Amino acid sequence: MIKKVLFFLLLVGLFSCTENNKTETTQVGPYIFNPTFKGIGTFINYQQMIDSSQELEQITSLLFTHQSGYTLTSVAFLDKNGETVKATIEKNDTDGRQTIFTYYFLKEVLSMVRIEISNPSAQKNQLEESVVFYNTEQIPINAYTRFFKPEELMQKNEVAFNLIDISKELHEQIEQNMLLINDIHNQEGQFELYFQGFDEALDKKFVQFGNQTFSTNLAFEPEENLNKLLQGNSKALKNQKFLLQHQQIIDPNGYQFQVLLAIEKK
Repeated sequence: MIKKVLFFLLLVGLFSCTENNKTETTQVGPYIFNPTFKGIGTFINYQQMIDSSQELEQITSLLFTHQSGYTLTSVAFLDKNGETVKATIEKNDTDGRQTIFTYYFLKEVLSMVRIEISNPSAQKNQLEESVVFYNTEQIPINAYTRFFKPEELMQKNEVAFNLIDISKELHEQIEQNMLLINDIHNQEGQFELYFQGFDEALDKKFVQFGNQTFSTNLAFEPEENLNKLLQGNSKALKNQKFLLQHQQIIDPNGYQFQVLLAIEKK
């Protein structure tokens, strides 16, 4: 049986940040915040501990392609108790623009969100980075952002985070992307999988699953019994939802692709 990722999280917050014990511009770990607030060091220390941990289980979602061309993928990081302590969702647009939301959780309560938007073709600000800190009730404490000009990308830690108000739009983006993480890992909602056909590329056979909005392609071995079943009954299975298990592979030529390991009917 394919194991689903239990990633059910609730974000309840306000649209504007509270202002708790703000102080002047301060160096906090590798970052500069303008202004800072009491307790911010605890958040940064926790983030650095999670980012550097070698003991977390890493679960990568399928790579999905939207019908318009952009791709989405997510990685969840679980501790030894199976609790999610970090999760990312990455969107890559066809024009090279990349957006990454990174969520940090303490005892499955949202603690901090980092948002990175890079645009290599931009002449002025090629990278925008924002961070939002939350209290134990998942209400924003403070939010910050910073922008990088091309010449500043090599000295990122010299650019300060400046305090901002958390807008309704930003709040909705954070909430929507967190819900997407749950669905993309569990192959639910927008990421429900229906059999869509077969293809060949790079001397490999691929099977495609998806729906009217998103699709994903996986290499497979045609001699496997389950894939024989798909090939022999492709028309009858088009309305059948599936749950897939996969693995990311990089071949000797440097090509990266997904391999189908197991399949179940939903």
